Amino acid sequence: MSLTASGPEAQDALFEKPPKAHVPAALANASMRLDFPPSYVLVGVYRLFTDKLLYRPAWDKCRHAARRGAIVGAIWVGCSICLHTLETNSNVITGCLDIFNPEEVY
Repeated sequence: MSLTASGPEAQDALFEKPPKAHVPAALANASMRLDFPPSYVLVGVYRLFTDKLLYRPAWDKCRHAARRGAIVGAIWVGCSICLHTLETNSNVITGCLDIFNPEEVY
């Protein structure tokens, strides 16, 4: 096995980073930090749900917002159900729907 450019050193080209497109100077540092595979997101989500050192601080920050969202959602569902039953029991709507009743056509 020879150590030429077509030998083991040819694999070095696999690890060289391709030249990047023009990146503004303000975003140069950010573009260097974003070199991770998309599957790393799954690793991050897994760690967020399983690692207590990550889970506790994240939940402490979001607890109030989650509680507020659940309360607003419950109020929204309650009002929607009330409005829906009010609309379906209304004479205006049910009176208009009587023209589609096949029993009264004959």
